[in-house]
Amino acid sequence: MLKKTIPTNAPGWVILIRLAVGAVFVSEGIQKFLFPAALGVGRFTKIGIPAPGIMAPFVGVVEIGCGALLILGLLTRLGRLTTAADLARLATWPAPRHPPSPPKSRPWLTMAARP
Repeated sequence: MLKKTIPTNAPGWVILIRLAVGAVFVSEGIQKFLFPAALGVGRFTKIGIPAPGIMAPFVGVVEIGCGALLILGLLTRLGRLTTAADLARLATWPAPRHPPSPPKSRPWLTMAARP
């Protein structure tokens, strides 16, 4: 039934990767709306992205939409390009000026970083 609904010539591993990447983007986009202070507008404000009230929902919608396109196998090139642009934005945006301090309750997380 699935082969008749969504015909593809792609190998199984390509479909698996497409499903995994699409699921990650859909879940991240949904989280931008569920937890706006931590992952949406608040996060965009904290890292200094201009117009965070507009950009955070826009990025969330793009992530949900393009992730769904990747999962469904529709317009996968468009979905790949926009998600790649989203990742490029994330990789090239400067880090916050004041990174969070290491957790005091779990000092073993920072032991490797000590000189």
